[in-house]
Amino acid sequence: MEHQAITNIRVGSLLAGNNPRIYFDPVEMAELEASILAAKGVIQPILIRPVEGGYAIVAGERRARASRKVFGDDYEIPVIAKAISAEEADDMALIENTQRANMSPTEEAAAAAKILGRCEGNRDEAAKRLGWSRSTLDKRLALMNCSPSVMTALNERKIQLGHAELLAAAPKDRQEKAIVNLLAQTTLPSVAEFKAGLEEISRSMA
Repeated sequence: MEHQAITNIRVGSLLAGNNPRIYFDPVEMAELEASILAAKGVIQPILIRPVEGGYAIVAGERRARASRKVFGDDYEIPVIAKAISAEEADDMALIENTQRANMSPTEEAAAAAKILGRCEGNRDEAAKRLGWSRSTLDKRLALMNCSPSVMTALNERKIQLGHAELLAAAPKDRQEKAIVNLLAQTTLPSVAEFKAGLEEISRSMA
């Protein structure tokens, strides 16, 4: 069975897929829930695949989560079921999220690293598959050097991408100290101000 359309399926029965998204922004989810409520349900079907024990979500987990929150487990969500392998499902979830969902840059970085591995290290091919420029791919991959605390802060939108890109160039132990000081400030400095502060520290150390 290559492809089968299913009118709807009980959202509470769906199994979680391998979603590259780690952080679901509460404001964005609230907006999606309001949209689904106003439309009296999900309009665009989500993509699922048959697995042992039922069906797993491939793409559309945000819609599934939001509809479940609004209407409960018994809500019948529109779906399209496709018989694909776990690797194909992983690829589709990564690309769907990076192209359509507002993922955190660190989540995009992890997705890009996986796609790059499947492209055998060919960055141009990976960028093409993701629909990115080569420059964007290189910048996202550089974020893989961020320390855990920096990644968490960026995932939760507590710092901007520019802050993380600057921190990624430093050793991880220095990043951990810097992020604590950065988040402790009453007002988050702009990226330009933060860069100037880091340069001043570097000159003092030199």
